[in-house]
Amino acid sequence: MTIGERLRKFRGIIGMTSSEMAALLDISQGSYSELETGKNLPSATTLIRLCNSTRIDIRWLLMGQRSTFMEYTVIDGGILSHILLEVQRDEKIHSTWPDDLIHGAAIVLKEASDVLAAAQDYKYGDRSQGLRDKIETELIQTAATAIRMLKEMRG
Repeated sequence: MTIGERLRKFRGIIGMTSSEMAALLDISQGSYSELETGKNLPSATTLIRLCNSTRIDIRWLLMGQRSTFMEYTVIDGGILSHILLEVQRDEKIHSTWPDDLIHGAAIVLKEASDVLAAAQDYKYGDRSQGLRDKIETELIQTAATAIRMLKEMRG
């Protein structure tokens, strides 16, 4: 199996599209496609972004050595990668985070209240798949917001 084939396999396991993976790595869709097809090899910068964002085992990716090449992604079905992608997306849109802990906590609470509202709608009425998807999206956004607050606290 080539590096590109392992990259494609990993992307499938974590449940990301190629455009999501390209965004996560901050490269164009075309450049990412060239990685998966084997036309090009990932740069050191791309490998670092990939490892930091997804926790892929670099030994598995580069050499195919058996190890725990995905620390969490097989178990969680890619949810953590979606959260990390949301963190990166949010950081691009909102480059700053409040210094005040209370203001930061209020932002996290607002996201959590959106989850609660959608869950109540689901429990007491609309049991559609669309609402379940909305709840999942709200949960991912809440987790991403909490991670941003933790990152700010740690400096």
